[in-house]
This record gives sequence, C-alpha cells and structure tokens, in this order.
Amino acid sequence: MMQTLRNYMKHIIIITALAFVATIVFSWGMGGFGGKGHEAERGIIGEVNGHKILYQQFAQNINQELQSVKDEIGENEIPEYRLNAIRQNVWQSMIQNVLFTQEIERLGIHATVEEIRFHVRQNPPEFLRSNEQLMTDGRFDISKYHQALSDPRNQDAFTAPIVHYFASVLPAQKLQQRILTTVRLTDHEVKEYYRMKNDKVKVHFLFFDPAKESLEGISITDDQIIRYYKTNREDFHVGEKRKIGFVVFENRPSRQDTLQTLQDINEIRTLIERGEPFEEMCRDYSEDEGSAPQGGDLGFFSRGTMAPAFEEAAFSAPFGEITGPVLTNFGYHLIKVTARKTENNEEQIRASHLLLKIKPSNETWEAMNRTAEMFHQLAKNRKSVDLKTLAEQEGLAYEETEYFSRGAFIQSLGFASRINFLAFNERKGWISEPVYWQENLLVFRILDIEKAYYRPLEEVRSNIETLLQREKRMELAGESCRSLREQMTVSSDFERLAEDNRLKIHQTDWFTMQDYVTIASRDPVFIGTAFKLGINEISPPVSGERGYYLIKAIDRQITDDAVIEAQMDDLKSQLQQEKMQKVYSAWYNDLVENAKIKDYRDQYF
Repeated sequence: MMQTLRNYMKHIIIITALAFVATIVFSWGMGGFGGKGHEAERGIIGEVNGHKILYQQFAQNINQELQSVKDEIGENEIPEYRLNAIRQNVWQSMIQNVLFTQEIERLGIHATVEEIRFHVRQNPPEFLRSNEQLMTDGRFDISKYHQALSDPRNQDAFTAPIVHYFASVLPAQKLQQRILTTVRLTDHEVKEYYRMKNDKVKVHFLFFDPAKESLEGISITDDQIIRYYKTNREDFHVGEKRKIGFVVFENRPSRQDTLQTLQDINEIRTLIERGEPFEEMCRDYSEDEGSAPQGGDLGFFSRGTMAPAFEEAAFSAPFGEITGPVLTNFGYHLIKVTARKTENNEEQIRASHLLLKIKPSNETWEAMNRTAEMFHQLAKNRKSVDLKTLAEQEGLAYEETEYFSRGAFIQSLGFASRINFLAFNERKGWISEPVYWQENLLVFRILDIEKAYYRPLEEVRSNIETLLQREKRMELAGESCRSLREQMTVSSDFERLAEDNRLKIHQTDWFTMQDYVTIASRDPVFIGTAFKLGINEISPPVSGERGYYLIKAIDRQITDDAVIEAQMDDLKSQLQQEKMQKVYSAWYNDLVENAKIKDYRDQYF
C-alpha cells in the first residue's frame, strides 16, 4: 500500500511536462518574437509588481488544465475558444497567486510549526480523502492516514508534500480571515435585502417619449456643434490601424496519411477476424469519443441520420459481421450491425463502429513547415516583389485584410492576438516568419500603416447634430412632464389629465425591485421612485434612461418587520455569505487595480 501511496502523491504534486515542447510550438507559433528586446525572448510572459511570471510555468499549468478538461469531457481535441478560455483562467489564477503571496509577505502572515503539525494530522487534504488506499468500506479511514504519515518510508514522497501543502495554504486562509473579519451585517441590511426580493408594487405611469417631441422651429447651431466637438474630442479619436497580406499553409492530411490510416484500420480488422472482441477493439482504438467507451455502440438509428456512405454500408451489412473500412468525412469506419427492427413502419438498425480519423502526420506537419519556411525565405530575399506576386508564382492562395486596430478582430483571421502583436510591433513592409494560426501556418507582410487621428468635424457633424437633437428632445419631454405634473393637485387628476391630453396610461402587474418593467426596463430611478410612493400618490417628474415618467402607485405589498424577524437567522446566514463574497471581491479588485501588472501574452499567442 505504501508504494501505491508514494506513486499517488507523485502524481498529485509533480507538475507534469507532457507535450511541453508541443505546447511551445502550438502556442508561440513557429518563428521569432519580432525584434530584439521583447520579453518573450527571455521566456517571460508577465510581471506582477516586478515579479516575473515565466512562460514555462504558464505552459505547464495550461497542460495540467488541458488534461483535466480532456478527462472531464472525454475528448482529446479542445476547440480554440475553449483553449483561449483555459489560457485566460490560468493567467488569472497565476496573477492571483502572486498577488496573494506578495500581500501575505507584506502583512507578515505565516503559519507556525504547531499550526502546520495540527492540520497535517487532523485535517487531511481533500485530494487524499478520495484515495482508495486510505479507505475502509468505502469511507476515508483516519487511522490509515495516520499510519501512512508515521511510516518513515513515506517521509519524502507522502508526508513532506502534505506539510508543504499546509505551509502554503494556511497563510492564505489567514489572509482571507483577516479580510472577512471586517464584514458586519445589521438587521436593517437584512430587512432591505428581503424587501428587495419580496416587496411588490403595482403602478400606473405616463411616459413622455423624447422621440415624439417635435423640433419644429428649433435648430442646432454651428456653435453648439463646435462646442460639443471640442468638449468631447476624445470620443472621435481613431487609433492606429494596420493592414496585412498573408499566405496560409494548411495542415491537411496527405495522401500518405490517408493510406496509412487505411492500413491501420485494415490491421485492426485482421485482429478482429482472428478473434479479438470488436467491442474491446473499439474501446482501445476508436477515435469516436462518444461511442468508444460503449464499445462503439451507436444505438438504433434510421435512414437519413448518418453520413450517406456510412448509412449505405450499415443498412446493407450482414447481421453480426464486420463491414468496412468505409470512408466518410469523419475518417475510416469498421461497422457491425447488432440488431434490426421496424418502428412506425420504418426500418431501424443498431450498430457499433470503430473510427480512425485521417489526421496529418508529423511528417506532413514537417513538410508544411518546410514549405512555409522556404516561402518565408523567398519573400525575404525578394523584398522588392510584393507578397501577392510571389504567392501567385508559387501557386499559393493570397489574401489581404481590411485595416484593423491593435488587439482587435482581424478580418478573415479572427482574434489572432499573436499576429496582431507582430503586426503592431514592426515596420511597414516587414515579413513574418511562419506563425501558427488555427492549426495551420501563416506568413504575412505589413502592407500599410494608418496613423492615429481625430475624425474631422465635418465627418462627424451629422452624428453630433443627432446627439444634440436627442438632448433637446429630452429637455422638451421634461418640460411637458413638469407642466402636466404642476396641474395635478389630487390623485384623480392623473387619469383626468391623461385623458384630456390623450396620453396613454401604462399599467404594470406586480413587480419587485429586481423585475423588468415594460418600457422602463430595469431603470433604477423609475423602480426606486415607484417603491417610495404611497397608494394613490403621484410622483414628481422622473428623469429615466429612456425619457420622463409620472408614476402613480396603485397597490403595495410591503412585508411586515415581524415576518422578516421570524426568519432573521436564516436570512443573516444567507446574506452574510453574499456580503463576504462582495467584500472579498472588492478587496481583490482593489488589489489588482493598484498592482503593476504587465501582460506579454500577445507576444506568444
């Protein structure tokens, strides 16, 4: 048992470097860092208050998270959007760890030897509680845990890592406790919290829509437009933009890759014909992540639900025999029909399949890489010839982007941050080395640089005029609202004056402070005013996000204090957790805001 435990701990604490080299190629994108002096050349991916975060550690953490995600979803291929999310989560986690460590050191927080010793013996880490070697009858056995701790043979591989774990965790827990001890919750806060979710009102209201106000006889002067332009000049700033031309070298399976996949699946068929169970071969070799764990079983299906070639072969296959290989867009299949039935006058079959996908081999990748590198060298040696002409001479497809901004979406390429970074850190005419992009390689040239500028007044004049007209209409809507309100002296005036002025009275159903209200949406001024009114009371003019309102309260359901006090303990417990989370988030956000964080990820991805 002790050897198993030592192996288990090694698995827990050692940060694996699986596919690390592949990750560097995958993430950096074949090629240099675009000039000397970039942090990427020194293997640094970021800094936090001077503390350098190394790319190697970042990549190792990503590999760990990738493996965890693959295990969770049962698939080996991670889509690009998911990979980007993993990178972001790992980055945020590493930033947080550095900030926490720095704050712990600044505050002089540490864990004593006695505290560490106590937790090592009395609070086994959660990741050990699920270890079968430490269980009895399916439950964690503290005596086995203590036995493992006491065995001198486990000192390095088992006990020491647990001690190190608590030496790291306990100071962080103390920091959190120090922050959260400041959280205080009053009875008033609890009552407001309950009422926000449960109190309800029903109102009638008049809406004074600025869009319906006429500007007849009112003009926007040049002076007003010029004044607005000068006051809000930064709103019309356009940042520097760049334009590139590029050639993509696609990582597609070669004819040899197809033949090799066909040979592999024929070898698997031979093994099955010699007696290897089809279901076990599916579990071991099939690349259909959905059906492989079930021995390739696809369940019952009718015509029109599968790829045409697969479907034709499956419905023609003899019962219980192996059919194939069958080629579809997914790859090569071996098919075994295990049942047939007719349901709703429709023939259905149940089949299992083993799939081998046709994927580019390492040799194909290397050949593509050589082709891209040769084209890159050709482009560098013939700089006087534009990239488009070179591509046409080599029989390659060439494309150009529209002008794009720093860090922004690039037409035809998407959010290609590595390409964007290089494009904005080199001069016009610069030719990139092959850059990894969506499983392919890409060589590009910076075609043009559009300098930053302020849009001229004449270009934005009509936009400004529209904004000023909107402001003027809002003023007129406010005047109409105030004028009508001044005429209301008793509650019934609301309905009478609305009818006299042909104004529609909007009627709400019951709503809470958190609900959506038609026309007003979740306008906080509208909702806040509605809850302050007594029954039949009319509000003063309310300036909302969309226009002006006059609100009349029709009914109210306000919770009595006694009802809230009867639930006070449960409510306090619930709200305390929410408030602690808010306080903790506010503290951390403030820590981040005041930190000097440098992000060099765009030099890699």
